[in-house]
Amino acid sequence: MRSLVPILIPLVGAAIGCAADNGDEGIFVIKNVAPSNGACEFTGDENEPFVAHGALDIATPAPYLFVAQMKSRVTAEEGQEDARTIITSHANVDITFPANPELADLEGVDGLTHFKSLFTAPLVPNGGVTDAGFTLIPAAVGQELAARGITGPVEAVGTFTIIGDMSGAEQTSNQFSFGVTLGKNIVINVLGTCDTVPMSFTGRQGNACNFAQDGIVDCCTRTDGSLACPAVGTMPST
Repeated sequence: MRSLVPILIPLVGAAIGCAADNGDEGIFVIKNVAPSNGACEFTGDENEPFVAHGALDIATPAPYLFVAQMKSRVTAEEGQEDARTIITSHANVDITFPANPELADLEGVDGLTHFKSLFTAPLVPNGGVTDAGFTLIPAAVGQELAARGITGPVEAVGTFTIIGDMSGAEQTSNQFSFGVTLGKNIVINVLGTCDTVPMSFTGRQGNACNFAQDGIVDCCTRTDGSLACPAVGTMPST
């Protein structure tokens, strides 16, 4: 069974990610699902495209959104499906910087690199599949790097376990790790000031759920110095 889950970006907090294989969890995390067809919508289809490695541009105050595809390992007899449906509540997230020992003091900091990322999505039994998004790398991590004068690239690894409830019994997922490259202007392409960009210009849109991650986005600079992403041209076409 499949479900369509709209994805909202929370305001907080190499190869495809690795999964532990002890086989006794009720929730199995499959992959980080990529938006397709230019829309931030997901279908809960195991054939959806995935992101193998993430990128987050710290030039903007945006988090990294991970869209977890989850599959139920719970079975249910006919008529017991509701009682055996898992309602997810959050992911327990830890962020490390294995290639940057100078950032070791950031690891394990409550609310920054060690936190609960809240979200809710139903996961029906008998192989049901659901996609749901949550913050894997908070915007505050990028802001901390910028405050230290670090523009990147920095490799961060977000490791998480998803927690849910099934009729009062806690359910957990396999542990899943996912790498994200953090840096300034690694996905943002600044064209110049917006008054030099034609009104008819259609640039690259980046990730449909969060322009600051994974895909290249064309931006321009407003008169107040802030970025408009994607670029909104103001120069009349000739």
